[in-house]
Amino acid sequence: MKKIIGLLLPLILIVIGIQFTRDYFGDNGAETKAKYEKLISEGQTATANLASQYKETTIKIAGLPIKLYEVEYSFSANGQEYSGTKSLKGPPSELQMEVTYLSSDPSVNAINPNEELNSIGEYESSSSTLYIGLGLLLVGLIIAYFRIKSFRKPKIDLSNRKEKKVNRKTEEKTEFRNEKKSKFKLEKTDLVNEKSADSKEIIEDLKKSNEIKKDFEPSDHSKYMPKNN
Repeated sequence: MKKIIGLLLPLILIVIGIQFTRDYFGDNGAETKAKYEKLISEGQTATANLASQYKETTIKIAGLPIKLYEVEYSFSANGQEYSGTKSLKGPPSELQMEVTYLSSDPSVNAINPNEELNSIGEYESSSSTLYIGLGLLLVGLIIAYFRIKSFRKPKIDLSNRKEKKVNRKTEEKTEFRNEKKSKFKLEKTDLVNEKSADSKEIIEDLKKSNEIKKDFEPSDHSKYMPKNN
């Protein structure tokens, strides 16, 4: 769930960026332009009554807040009531305004169609929409990249892990062999020392035996020999 929430912001930025970019390279309101041009050339005028309430909207473009005001109006043509909406740069200061409509179809109408047509021309010639769209798209992609990268678990390098395991076993075997050799050398040294000590003791005993005083006389074996008659 946290992963999905973390991806919402970059997805929104990417969608808005695509919309701005598509609007710049798209149709740019060809039908709307044709409607205003026809109203200017063929339209008739009437007095429209503005509604007592209007809608205020605040949007942010490149971090700058911009307020838009939209008010509804109504007028009579050919014995029927028609209505429309008008976008203003500030709150409406009048109760009535002049509306232009087509006599063949009064539902096609606008207040000050010349102004509306000029705003479309300015929008087409301006590159700000393209820059805003590309900027939002780039920021969204960068944020999405780092968010997705943070979600991924680090890969374990099994080859290095196996190599370390083999090296550890080799070191343990080498250490065991060295320990065994050292132990064998110590035992051999102890045995040599022990034998050397025994040899010294035997030599000392022999020396002591040579120092024993000989207090016996040589025996005369001749008296025990048989006599010849």
